[in-house]
Amino acid sequence: MTLDGDLVVKDSGNKKIQLFSPDGCYKHRFSYGSEPRKGLGDVACTQDGLLLVTDGSKAIKVFFKDGEMIHQLKSPKMDWNHSYRMAILKCNDIAVTDWTDGGKVHIIEVDWRMNAILKMNVIDGFHRLEHITVNKSEEILVTEGQLFGKYQGCCLKIMDSERILKKAIGP
Repeated sequence: MTLDGDLVVKDSGNKKIQLFSPDGCYKHRFSYGSEPRKGLGDVACTQDGLLLVTDGSKAIKVFFKDGEMIHQLKSPKMDWNHSYRMAILKCNDIAVTDWTDGGKVHIIEVDWRMNAILKMNVIDGFHRLEHITVNKSEEILVTEGQLFGKYQGCCLKIMDSERILKKAIGP
């Protein structure tokens, strides 16, 4: 969702970001470029109204709502191979899930004035992360989704604001 309530959808089939009004009417769309790993990636809105797009690569693309690309957030420390989902924390830090080595969450601190990554923290020990969100208490909620095999998970994990696992619910 954007700040003014528009629904933003990442359409991997045609590599477009589509925007819809709160009542579901189509507004416009724009291309976010190539997608190296089909189906991976996400779109999220910062508290300043910028749209962030991951596409499975080692970068986060930053757009204005009208589709103009501002820049890409990249760092040699971005070691993920399969960026999947994304959530924005209250402080405008970014939480990105990654399927590498079973599953990790990368917390990225950004200087938005300089469009630069200041710091990255990695939290590992997950199993094929599916979705991520942040609640009002700044807890990070992550669902795991692989039902079988080496990275079996299938539960909800909750990390507190200090990024320590507080609770696991399921499978």
